[in-house]
Amino acid sequence: MIIEIRPIIERRRLKLCISSLKRELGLEKAHRVPHITLVYNFESRIQPYELAKIIQKIARNYNSLNFEYAGWELKEGIHGYVFAIKIIPSRQLMDFRFELYNGIKNFIIENTEAANYNKPLDKFWFHAAIAFHLNKSVANRIDRFINKKPTLLQRLFRLGNSINNSYQKVHPLFGKSAVLRITLLLDNRHIAYEYDTLQDRILNRQEALSTFTKNKIYKYIEI
Repeated sequence: MIIEIRPIIERRRLKLCISSLKRELGLEKAHRVPHITLVYNFESRIQPYELAKIIQKIARNYNSLNFEYAGWELKEGIHGYVFAIKIIPSRQLMDFRFELYNGIKNFIIENTEAANYNKPLDKFWFHAAIAFHLNKSVANRIDRFINKKPTLLQRLFRLGNSINNSYQKVHPLFGKSAVLRITLLLDNRHIAYEYDTLQDRILNRQEALSTFTKNKIYKYIEI
């Protein structure tokens, strides 16, 4: 299982951005919509709904779970390179993630690798992975792309402003956003439950994926 932030308002432009990157970089595998992981791989000792209740209880203590999309990052990990969107979290988001991890720690089972990712407070890597397990050759190609085309990068992030008027009020993805949905995913990466921060509601899978619900709640939000 994992816990992550699922983008809602910026979802369309993220998809456009990733689609452009795949073509530009020849990426064979990339996330269609990158999410921001808060707690990495674990098994639960309790029912998923009980974990969702803990997420809700802790998130209620925070009123500024904000972050910024801030360009690209390329890092070498244990299993190859990771290409990601850089995320700059607010202090509250950093503290929330740390409190959430400690709040569920006694109810989950982690392997050593996951625990090493999950434990840090200030050194936790906030990012939205585009592609991972990349070899050196692909990483070098991405590195050249990152360092030689800053104008194109920013233009990719801003795709969508002139494509659909319904997205005109949303800030460019090279900028600020906010946590609207916190998602609990099962091992098969299907949504178990999702906490909606605006409604203060725990949503089941059907509710979480409902386009009608999202349009009704988020249509007029300006981030």
